[in-house]
Amino acid sequence: MKALIKLCLLGVLVLFLAACGNNTTEIEEDYEPTPTYQAAEPEQTPGDVPAPDPDIDIDWVFELDGVYIPITDLLFYMTAMGMNPGNPFEQETAVEHLVEMQILINRAENHGLGFTDDERQEYISEVMDVLFAMQALDMIDVERAFEFMLIDIVVERLVEHYTSDHTHDQEELDLEFELYLEENSMFLVDINAKYIMSVEHDILEQIYENFGTPGYEDFSELVLEHSMFHEPGTEVESFPLMHIIQGLGLDWFQAMPLFELEEGEVSEVMDLGGILLMVYVYERSDIDLDELEEMFTEQFIFRNRMDFFMNLFEGWVESAAYIVNQAALDALQ
Repeated sequence: MKALIKLCLLGVLVLFLAACGNNTTEIEEDYEPTPTYQAAEPEQTPGDVPAPDPDIDIDWVFELDGVYIPITDLLFYMTAMGMNPGNPFEQETAVEHLVEMQILINRAENHGLGFTDDERQEYISEVMDVLFAMQALDMIDVERAFEFMLIDIVVERLVEHYTSDHTHDQEELDLEFELYLEENSMFLVDINAKYIMSVEHDILEQIYENFGTPGYEDFSELVLEHSMFHEPGTEVESFPLMHIIQGLGLDWFQAMPLFELEEGEVSEVMDLGGILLMVYVYERSDIDLDELEEMFTEQFIFRNRMDFFMNLFEGWVESAAYIVNQAALDALQ
């Protein structure tokens, strides 16, 4: 499970770095992340701008549930997402996104579902290892990026907490599974795969053109030699192809040719926004329909529970009483 979570984190990181690489706003190299600060009994009503607390020497962008969020969080988020910090419309959109994130974080912490210090340090270390391998440590603030990257895992924990007793319609599930079998016949294969992620296009092209010839027979050795994300000294694992596709965020246009690969074949080089991917089919066999139905059922139940959770979340957002520091936003224009 930890390996799959790490795979998902890598997928989010690839997208995050791609966004960072598409804009020119610089983050100060010596900048240290500013923590959120607890307000000292604010006495304002929704819509008012509270007076600055003398113990809080920061510029803040909004306050929610007694927590002031620093303007630097907004600037970092907008920079990473390629937004213009001086654009009022994009400011509003970014603030809404950050408020929604903070609502999720607050809910998770209130129920003891947040990340422990040990968990945070473990994941931050993994992210830093990836960035070091990519020579990208100076591109982003790792600890701040980490907070945004783990929102998906926070959501998973909240979904489990709020929907563990939620039921589903069995007839609807059976009908959807029948339709799935009809529409996805070409994907009804069981594929385990290994992969290389790199920024060296020429090297991956050489592997693709020469795979199977002397020096290019063992894909695991090629992973050890060329994959920037593989941890030295550990065994090269294979993953279900669907987990790779979902974990790395491949779209179906990119993913469909992978299902046509035979056992022992490698894919063409795929560009994931500056990070290159090559997939090797380690094992391929006819799928077990009973196992497929079990997986489909789990996904159906998860979607059903997610829909239920999203209705709850929308209610939290609608009822959230947060205060925007418009003066701080105006100063960015």
